[in-house]
Amino acid sequence: YLHVVLYYIRHYPTFADLGWKIGKTKQGACAMVHKWFILLVKSLDKCGVLPARNVKEIVRIAKNLLGLGLITEEELDLIVDVTERRINRPKENQKKFYSGKKNTMQ
Repeated sequence: YLHVVLYYIRHYPTFADLGWKIGKTKQGACAMVHKWFILLVKSLDKCGVLPARNVKEIVRIAKNLLGLGLITEEELDLIVDVTERRINRPKENQKKFYSGKKNTMQ
């Protein structure tokens, strides 16, 4: 079920849509995602690789991965946070907040 949770995190479908895709009800899909999401977060935290929210945490995780021998010094330079977050744009002067992406959901 981990692949379903990763699909949910990446694409963020409605639970009705997710349930239809995996052959469960909306409630069943919701319960499954929440149960496995908690397990995923606990597992990533126990391994010391839970995604960080600030620079100090990213440095700590990178040093942990380096110390365990999971990455090399060269690979350490490649760790990049590519999380995209929505922001509320102001009604005026929207140009500087415009990302250039087209909204496919109308």
